Amino acid sequence: MLNHSLQAQAVVAAKNQAWGKAVKLNQEILKNNPDDTAALNRLGVALIQLKKNQAAKKAFQKALKIDPKNKIAQKNLAKLKNQKSPTPQLNSNQLFVEEPGKTKIIKLHRLASKEVLESLSPGDCCQLKLKKRYISVEVEGKYVGALPDDVSFRLTKLINTGNKYSCYIQTAGHNLCAVYLKETKQSKRNQGVRSFPNQSIVGGFKFKEIKDEYQEKVPFEVINLDQEDEVKEPKINLESTVIT
Repeated sequence: MLNHSLQAQAVVAAKNQAWGKAVKLNQEILKNNPDDTAALNRLGVALIQLKKNQAAKKAFQKALKIDPKNKIAQKNLAKLKNQKSPTPQLNSNQLFVEEPGKTKIIKLHRLASKEVLESLSPGDCCQLKLKKRYISVEVEGKYVGALPDDVSFRLTKLINTGNKYSCYIQTAGHNLCAVYLKETKQSKRNQGVRSFPNQSIVGGFKFKEIKDEYQEKVPFEVINLDQEDEVKEPKINLESTVIT
């Protein structure tokens, strides 16, 4: 029970980019359970952020000793081997800059398997794929999760009328994943329309408010949520928790 609470705190610390606190929390977890590979990987990532690459390397190597097929440890060791310092993608203090209306950190739904989620690192570049009922998020061609229905609905309309977005992994664990979305281009047709309005619209999905905003700028139609995708949906992580 204690470890579960510490794990939740460690994930929140990483999400808030409090890397020193993340190191301490994961070290506390490892005192009680030295073979916790998830904690070792989180520790390694936090140490990289603090530019303590040698200590990070030891954490990933220990995770691999316990689980030789651990993908996240393999991936981060490869990064450390191929460069003297962390990649710019991992520098989340610079990457995840907030711009009201243009950026948003969003928790994904319909998560992929535990193995896929644990192979991700903060700063990994994502691709957005428009489906009939939602927008899926992929990393290097692998399905990671889906944007919530309200966000998918809004961004589908904006993308189809000329907007463009970048997407990066903000945080990931065995049962959660959040991405950082940023509007990189606003089309003439969407001038004056915020990609990410206040929480009451994005979080509450108020159709009327969205329709009022779009009625003179973007043709409005309700997506048929009952229509099935032609492509078979990927296997979903049954351990994941859908957060609304």
